[in-house]
Order: sequence, then structure tokens, then C-alpha cells
Amino acid sequence: MEATLSEKLVARYARERRGEGRGASYVPGLTQRQIARGVGRMHRFCCTRCGGRQIILGSDAELATFLVAHWHPDTCDLNEYFPLTDPAETELIASELGIAHPRMRDGSPSMLRTGLMVLRKSGDGYAWSALDTLACQLDPARAAPDAMQIVSEYWRRRGVSWQLNRSGGFNDCRVRNLWQLFPHSEYMSTASPDADDLVPQDALLAELRRCRYRSLREACHAAARTTGRPPGDGVRAALQLLATRRIVGRLDLPDLLLQPLSGLKATRAARCG
Repeated sequence: MEATLSEKLVARYARERRGEGRGASYVPGLTQRQIARGVGRMHRFCCTRCGGRQIILGSDAELATFLVAHWHPDTCDLNEYFPLTDPAETELIASELGIAHPRMRDGSPSMLRTGLMVLRKSGDGYAWSALDTLACQLDPARAAPDAMQIVSEYWRRRGVSWQLNRSGGFNDCRVRNLWQLFPHSEYMSTASPDADDLVPQDALLAELRRCRYRSLREACHAAARTTGRPPGDGVRAALQLLATRRIVGRLDLPDLLLQPLSGLKATRAARCG
């Protein structure tokens, strides 16, 4: 008897090791060609916390979920498009819930996926959590599809936390700011900071202690003048310090650099110049 499309897909995923591996060796459940384009653009970038491998996400909303999860200080690894490689099990769950399971063209059950699996430190160990994204830029009241109920129950039965993120993508100031900080975080994680980085950073930290200016942008320009560098170096120093949490401030503002100095805090990790 010929195998169903579902059975063939399961065999192919096993052969290609989809959903297997950790860090740099993880193989996503979707290839670039299979990723459905959502609202916004497709995003392609490398991530140190994922072992330096390339991440490809199909929409602004999915990127938003990734960035918020990545920003969490206990996050150690992120696996996108994780496949639930037992369609028979998810079909049974759907039947028990009384909802329809997505089908392939021959009527066999489709393979479901979770948008993002996140590994975080938890007490003395580590724990995975599952995140799915519902893009709401065009319809804030959009209802979640039935398939997400199946995925939620799948993870509940495995003792894994599952969460649905209703995302407005780049409509959210915090998401835009996290995307602005992301390359600076990557740079500080992969490069050895030299004088070009540390001198303006120390000058900016000194300005924050003096608190002579109203906004972070004004302090950036003052730090640049002190070191004889262009204003852009002071701005870059601020973004590097924010990205590495050496200074902590609000991320939900339309412009990170316009926040008042009184709301910023230098952490113990900060250099004292």
C-alpha cells in the first residue's frame, strides 16, 4: 500500500533531521522556500545565541516574537519553525478536542509546527518553552486558528509551557528598539571591544554620572566632544551600552536616545572610566 503524503513527509523530515540539533546544528522545520511570507518583510540574520547560524523568519510579527524572547537574560538558545513530527498524535488531540485537523491534499493529517522554541535557564537547570505568533497588524481582533489549540494541548501534555504572542510587529516601539539594538548586541558578543569602543563608552558613562543634560542624545554628543570624536561615536556607544545592559532604560519609547538621563541606570558591569 502506498504511503500517504503525511507519512512521506514524516520520513523526509527524519531523513533531513528537521527539528533536530542544538545551537549551530539545529535544522529548522522549514526551508527558506517553504517559509510563507507574512506582513512586512522576510528577515535573515545570524545569531550568536543560536550558535552563530543564520536565522530566516517570514514576517515582522515572527521577528518580534524572536526579539522579545532573545532579549530575556536567561535565554540560551532559540529554535525556529519546530516541527511536531507525529501527525497521528496531533490528529488524535484534534479529535479529542472536537476540532478539525489541517489536512494534506490526499486527506492525511498535515504536520503542525511551533513558531519558536526557547531554551532558558531555570533554577539549577534549563527548560524549553514554546511560542507561537499571531500577526495582528491588520486585524487586532483576529481570532487564533484551531490548529493553535492543537499545538497548545500537544505541549501541555509534555509539560512544556506554551504561549501565543499576538504581535503588531514593528507597530510596537519596543520591538523596533530591540531590532535597533540587536546588531550592537551581536557585535559586542563576537568582537573584542577596543579603544574605539571603550573610550566613548567610558566618556558617556561619566556624563551619565554627572547628569548635566536632559536626554541621552545630548549626553552622547557631549561624550563625543569630550573625546574629540564625531557625534555618531557617542550614539554608537549608547546603543552598545544599552544592548549589553551596561546601562538600563526604557525600551518602549519612540526614540531610545530621547529618554531623560534621570531614568537611566548604570549597572555594576559598567566600566567606571
